[in-house]
Amino acid sequence: MRRTLPILVALIACLASAHARASDRVALRILAINDLHGNLEPPPGGIRIDDPANKDRKIRVDAGGVERMATLVKQLREGHKNTIFVAAGDLIGASPFLSAMFMTNRRSSHCR
Repeated sequence: MRRTLPILVALIACLASAHARASDRVALRILAINDLHGNLEPPPGGIRIDDPANKDRKIRVDAGGVERMATLVKQLREGHKNTIFVAAGDLIGASPFLSAMFMTNRRSSHCR
């Protein structure tokens, strides 16, 4: 009985939460990035991706950079009040020169 009681309580709690009213639920939109590596500017000429119309070809697409990302995040948040934006890691490491200089200057101004 000692072992089954905690399991029974956990099962009842799971069932109760599964039957919560729809009005108690909140839709949440999570926007996430990873491995930015401090790329503040987009790569020259954009990026090359597979052509959706022909997988044997590559096409160039304007992509990258924090300005474009900020615009996209703003668009994705519109109309969704419960939206969060998270960054999972590698935001600065292996940064291009511009980003490394920007972060170095910011750190040194806070250390005075």
